Amino acid sequence: MAKNTVEVANHRLCGSNAPRPTPEKIRMPHFAYTAIDSTGKQVKAIVEADTEATVIARLREQSLHVVDVAETKKAKAGGGFGKKKMKPKALVIFSRQFATMIDAGIPILRCMEILTWQCKDVALKEALDQMFIDVKAGMPLNESMIKHPTIFNKLYVNMIRAAEVGGILDIILDRLSGFLEYESDIRSKIKAAMMYPVAVLCFSVLMLFGLFTFVLPRFKDIFKGMDIELPTMTKIMFGIGDFMQAYWWVVILFWVGMFVGIKQWGKTPSGKHWRIECSKRPSKPHGMPCGRVRDYQCHSWHRASSLRWSRT
Repeated sequence: MAKNTVEVANHRLCGSNAPRPTPEKIRMPHFAYTAIDSTGKQVKAIVEADTEATVIARLREQSLHVVDVAETKKAKAGGGFGKKKMKPKALVIFSRQFATMIDAGIPILRCMEILTWQCKDVALKEALDQMFIDVKAGMPLNESMIKHPTIFNKLYVNMIRAAEVGGILDIILDRLSGFLEYESDIRSKIKAAMMYPVAVLCFSVLMLFGLFTFVLPRFKDIFKGMDIELPTMTKIMFGIGDFMQAYWWVVILFWVGMFVGIKQWGKTPSGKHWRIECSKRPSKPHGMPCGRVRDYQCHSWHRASSLRWSRT
């Protein structure tokens, strides 16, 4: 029953004979609202709707007490230093709820409308707003997702395309949510495991900086009063200390510039190629990172393949 509903909805939304108006012509106004939920917590957000009465009606459907609703010119993009990034957990919740609604036989447009209203992630909410407009204009769901590569990666879009063709959108969405949840869990574990070595490294760098900048110059004054010939290595150490004491800001700029440069280089084709080649290297005896990365990528590839080929 759910499969037939998905096929009918896809045919109705994506049929070749259906007119496709321009998204700009059906763009709805934005409304900023303030409401209070059942726990007494104040909720503020900006949504798209036809009229103010529609906003109030939908807020009451969600058991929210409306305090204020006012039309605004533009939705807030969020963040003062560029676009706000989506939290991985938000996409997991979206996929699971979308799958449940499709399985219950709710039309795709209604599903997207409800999910847009319930979404709390700013970046995902903006993408869903535009996707709703595109799908309402007759665009297939997977094509509307392609416009938002920072939210939906190529794997997600291609899986949705295959699900639309096969009429198994609810099944694929449910499996995608499980796959994304696994990926999010692995990433959080990797970050937690890296916290300690990164903290130790940062502390060591700060200790060395303080040693060369503040401690070594004091010893230099002591040795000057003794009137003895210092070893070459000691002179080099004192020279480094003098340089860091006089040009400490150059040292900080150098390390910050190197960090930013390496990060930007990693996004270039040559940087991506180097990372791929590094991940192909065989595992070292004591569990070196290159081998671990390769094992993780292989495991992720097999899980992604299982999403595509298993249909039951």
